[in-house]
Amino acid sequence: MKKLLFLTALFIISGCDNSLKISNPTINPLPDSGEVNETKISNLITQRCTSCHSSKTVASDGIRFDSYQDMVSKARRIKREVVDFKSMPPNPSEITDEERALIGKWAEQQNK
Repeated sequence: MKKLLFLTALFIISGCDNSLKISNPTINPLPDSGEVNETKISNLITQRCTSCHSSKTVASDGIRFDSYQDMVSKARRIKREVVDFKSMPPNPSEITDEERALIGKWAEQQNK
């Protein structure tokens, strides 16, 4: 528990500006059939995650999404944090349940 509190505090102190309000429009999910479009998921993760997870603002955990390959290599972790635990991204990203579902579907496709 102490480690979790420490990591949370470290994340907040690390420079992720949680006061920033992201006002980008919601990215609508694709129809339920078929694979998730690479461009759409890349845009979604870029929009919702790179204010903290990029080479310019690397979060305390060192995770960054500067390229689609970075995203693919972390697909399981993205799904766990964004979809399963809903611990990422912290608001003010304003991520929707539909966007979380889209990320989950994409992550499952990456892990086949």
